[in-house]
Amino acid sequence: IGAVLMMIATIGILASIVLVSMGGSGEKARDVKTIADMSQIQTTAEIHYSNNGSYLNLASDQDISNLREKIQKETKRWPGIIASNDAYCADITLSDGKTKYCIDSKGRRGKNLGCSKTELTCISY
Repeated sequence: IGAVLMMIATIGILASIVLVSMGGSGEKARDVKTIADMSQIQTTAEIHYSNNGSYLNLASDQDISNLREKIQKETKRWPGIIASNDAYCADITLSDGKTKYCIDSKGRRGKNLGCSKTELTCISY
């Protein structure tokens, strides 16, 4: 019985070590999903432009709204979108609370970029 208890204790210790080492993997997986959803917003924005000849009202486009709500529900963060006739920019803060991910109508995308409200493009911050 003592050997069985020792084995159970050892397994418990090993399991806790594994769980601690994987602590950030859930956040990383959420960020990967958020980035994929932002890419979907980028594709949907181009469809909106093709259909309307403008990015105006992009934030109120039903498909964009659905994607933004999905992201907000999954991450508790809301992607910001700013748009004009011929340009848009969208960004979101990732799970660490500091890093932003940005997409824009010029095809820029990436981490550590945020929207320039005057140029409607992704810029380093």
